[in-house]
Amino acid sequence: MPGIIVGVDGSGHSQRALEWAMKEAAMRHTALTVLTVDPAIVGYFGGIVSTPRDLELTERVQTAVKAETEKVLAALDGPHPESVTVKAVHGFPV
Repeated sequence: MPGIIVGVDGSGHSQRALEWAMKEAAMRHTALTVLTVDPAIVGYFGGIVSTPRDLELTERVQTAVKAETEKVLAALDGPHPESVTVKAVHGFPV
């Protein structure tokens, strides 16, 4: 993924990080990737436990982060990043 990557989790701190990343991407004329993680359940041996509903939950998380990203982008003063991609994955945030 070229450009700037910023992780968001819905907290106030991540919203400020998203704002900073947008301004930085605009200033550097580069792409921005907004990444969030739908937390997985840890199995007995430390691996990911998947359920059929995980895909749906990850899509919901992506929709929520996309809405937050669009809200921050609309409120951004000055230039905007060349492109903004929102990606949600299912797994461990670490």
